Amino acid sequence: MRKEIAFESARALYSQVLSTRLWNATHGPVYVPVSDEVQPNPYLQGLPHREIEGPEGNTLTMVNPAYMTRQISELARTHHGVIFTITSLNPLRPENVPNAWQADALRQFEAGVSEVGFFVEGEAGERQFNYMAPLFADAPCLVCHGHQGYQEGDIRGGLAVSLSFSRDGRWFGLVASHLAIALLGSLIIIALGGMLSRSYRLLSVSAKVDPLTNIPNRGFFNEQLALEWARNQREKTHLGLIMLDIDYFKSFNDTLGHQAGDNCLIHVANLIQAQLERPADFCARYGGEEFVILLPNTDALGAWHIAKKIHQALFMENLQHPASVFGRVTLSAGIVVERGTFDTAEAMLYAADIALYQAKSEGRNRSILGPITSSSSAPPISQV
Repeated sequence: MRKEIAFESARALYSQVLSTRLWNATHGPVYVPVSDEVQPNPYLQGLPHREIEGPEGNTLTMVNPAYMTRQISELARTHHGVIFTITSLNPLRPENVPNAWQADALRQFEAGVSEVGFFVEGEAGERQFNYMAPLFADAPCLVCHGHQGYQEGDIRGGLAVSLSFSRDGRWFGLVASHLAIALLGSLIIIALGGMLSRSYRLLSVSAKVDPLTNIPNRGFFNEQLALEWARNQREKTHLGLIMLDIDYFKSFNDTLGHQAGDNCLIHVANLIQAQLERPADFCARYGGEEFVILLPNTDALGAWHIAKKIHQALFMENLQHPASVFGRVTLSAGIVVERGTFDTAEAMLYAADIALYQAKSEGRNRSILGPITSSSSAPPISQV
């Protein structure tokens, strides 16, 4: 009876560790923040992207199944007194060299034995049950171990488990300990999964947001433009686009300094965002001092209305610009609206850029509705 319980307990732990390794392998690469407890794995040196920059400026390091198993084993040994290790007759890591009984078990696996387990005399009046079952090479394992000559399905090594059993026959503590280990493994999976998901979300967001102004960047805008263009072509509705540029911005930087320039960009970005009226309206920093707005289901009058609101709000802010002929920060804008007018989204964007250039050529601090006509220009806001 005692031996059967020992085997079942060891098998349960073995299965739990295999599950955590499988989770890691199927979600690879898995990254966690570098810390005192988790340092970059030297045996992954040379792999692309072993470390990546995290969304909060920290460093994330790749944790492969073997490294994660070692981390879990240290927790299990410290908190529950349960020992399990990965070992191999051909180890990649010198510390994984098997001891005498482990080496014998590994040779038995190569001869066809499926598991090995036996009792030995332990310390403090306890008996220790040593258990090992094989680990097989699968496709994810070959990323690190393929150069050692392993092929998929080969016995790569084994997972050795050592459990302590009291002599008095009381099994409750043992069972509780193993259940705790199973729970620990599940919690680690959940924790790593949550950490990974959060990192992916933050990395995804950071890849789409301009770090200075905290509004969408040009790449995100291009994605939205493609989506809205496709929707517009299906539904045959209006799609407005406004391209804006801060007037005399280089002179602003030269006169007041780049920190003041950054503050100006942040202020203008927030101001533009505040003038948008619907959730679907989309504003992004296009580059430098340029911004762009997408206005789904918006005709020329509606797009002109938004541009006028932005001009008026910026005029009321009265941000000083000593190097500008207006004495304050102003914007120029090019407006276009698609409803069967353009062949492609790129053509629409180019037309907005042309309209913006025209606005700047005519004196800045104004909007022009493209395609360009003699009546496209709006007077400067100071004259409205």
